[in-house]
Amino acid sequence: MFTDVVTDKRVVKMKKVIERTEQFVIFQDDFEGNVLTLRKWHREAKEAGAEIKLDDTFAKCCGYNSKDELIAQTIGEQGKQNVIALFGYFPEWVRIFTDGRVCFVGEGLTNGEA
Repeated sequence: MFTDVVTDKRVVKMKKVIERTEQFVIFQDDFEGNVLTLRKWHREAKEAGAEIKLDDTFAKCCGYNSKDELIAQTIGEQGKQNVIALFGYFPEWVRIFTDGRVCFVGEGLTNGEA
């Protein structure tokens, strides 16, 4: 069963809504038998794509055995430490743009403190 959610005048089909706020909706959907958790902001431009929770299920959909293996084989330990230095933690969400770019999503440090 799908739920219709209107975001920016577009209807998005979602399998299971987990959380809904004025800013975003978090939902789960099936990808080749795997349940992924996604977050869609209501006022995002279409080219911004969606955010996907960076977890073991997402990693397995990308061909890795776990989130830790995905991180180790893509950005490595130094990349992981750079992300932690930027945000103060390792974000649990990644944004996938419609042009294929990927970026981490989180609130960064505002005063340079770790």
